[in-house]
Amino acid sequence: MIQLDGGFGEGGGQMLRTALGLSLLTGKAFSMHSIRKGRTEPGLKNQHLAGIRLCKELSDSVVEGDELGCQNVVFYPRKIKPRTLSIDIGTAGSLTLLLQTVMPALVFGPGKVRLKLSGGTDVPFSPPVDYMSNILFPYLSRFAKIDFTVSKRGFYPAGGGAVEIIVRPKQVFGENLSFDSYSSTIKESVKKFSKTSRPKIAAIRGLSFASKELSSDEVAERQARAAKHALRALGCPVKIESFYGETRSTGTVISLWANFGESDDEQSVVLGGSALGEKRVRAEIVGANAAESLLSEIHSGACIDSHMSDQIVPFLAIAGGKFLLGKVSDHLISNCYVVEKFLGNAIKVDKENKLLFTP
Repeated sequence: MIQLDGGFGEGGGQMLRTALGLSLLTGKAFSMHSIRKGRTEPGLKNQHLAGIRLCKELSDSVVEGDELGCQNVVFYPRKIKPRTLSIDIGTAGSLTLLLQTVMPALVFGPGKVRLKLSGGTDVPFSPPVDYMSNILFPYLSRFAKIDFTVSKRGFYPAGGGAVEIIVRPKQVFGENLSFDSYSSTIKESVKKFSKTSRPKIAAIRGLSFASKELSSDEVAERQARAAKHALRALGCPVKIESFYGETRSTGTVISLWANFGESDDEQSVVLGGSALGEKRVRAEIVGANAAESLLSEIHSGACIDSHMSDQIVPFLAIAGGKFLLGKVSDHLISNCYVVEKFLGNAIKVDKENKLLFTP
């Protein structure tokens, strides 16, 4: 049984999400104590319970401590089975964080899995759905074919967003195969992640969304124009699409990504930035904030943005490779701690040279 200190480093919910995904993948049970110990309201929230529930329903795993506010969880995994599932968080809990929980076990899984999820698509303290579909999933396409659709947006507090994802692993994790054997196969058959230098910036793309009732004030267009204005000094093409939709709670979001090099080139790099709308904050400010978020990543010199660096850790540890970082965050260190517990000395951080790599 793997023992994990949920208060290690940053001590947030990401540690539990990573542990659940790796437990399903490796078949190793774990116990985590002091979950979210340093938070104002420690222990499990609805968001984390939804992740545990999804893992249980995907695999018939057994859990102890899956109750609201509990700070100690024991998880006994069973293997994921190809299936179709529907999960409704019931709140504006983040669907992207829910997907983060299971993605390692899906892309390296035993077959096709289809998930229909309801909750928050664009909410605070989590990646917007457009970030996930345009930045994370292209990275993971080397391991699996991923079809992802957003049929409805969900903002805080009502949620009500809806997404569907279908994941088909390219290298199926067979029932009679050990994880060590499967991992060796992945390392041999998949080209390593290696991004330590950036080509010239080629273009910036983006999506600006707002609830339908804001269309008369052209909120989505104003966000897009402000972002485009802030990015003009980069001297590359900038295309940001604006659109509206029905939502339970009124909200806005703008997601941007910078492409370095050609998208089909192995040396290409993608960095992201985003911003959520807030009450009494003008659309122009939201757009400028998103642009500033992206510019910060660009000026860091990194080959992977700060939000992606901790998300990519489990996949990098399994496939091998290295990334040049803009900064070494506490989230990253905490995630590496969890990965090491499951996979051993599979990944390292060189703080001085800002490298995330596999030895």
